[in-house]
Amino acid sequence: MDIKFNDEETRNKRSSVTRLIEFYNIDMILNNELINVLPFEVYRSIEPDDDEDDDEEDLYLYESDPEVFQYYIIKERDLFIASLLNEPVFYNSEIDLYLIGITHWGTSWDYVLTDIDLIYDENQELNFNFETIKEYWNR
Repeated sequence: MDIKFNDEETRNKRSSVTRLIEFYNIDMILNNELINVLPFEVYRSIEPDDDEDDDEEDLYLYESDPEVFQYYIIKERDLFIASLLNEPVFYNSEIDLYLIGITHWGTSWDYVLTDIDLIYDENQELNFNFETIKEYWNR
């Protein structure tokens, strides 16, 4: 996959939200209405479970409601992106539906930088530093 990083990403050597979503092929559907009509539990992060016997992830409840500006429906298999972006996840167990809450407003996702570093690979092309992603999961 040929990834084109913008000037902001190249200058700061950090991935934007857009690039992570494109790279991992995350499907997100904007839906700001469901949160108002269905009950959801809100979680502050999703971490890989330490139990190697299952593929489950651990959810940690928020102590207070975060300020969220947009909600996106997201598939369970893509929940890891919420942790990489440090965004809250909302879950309704009755219909088994997840929403990711976006806590920033007004800036294009192309220019919202994440904590994921970019490095030059053996071909001198800028790419994700996958060690940073591994370290993030091991926090």
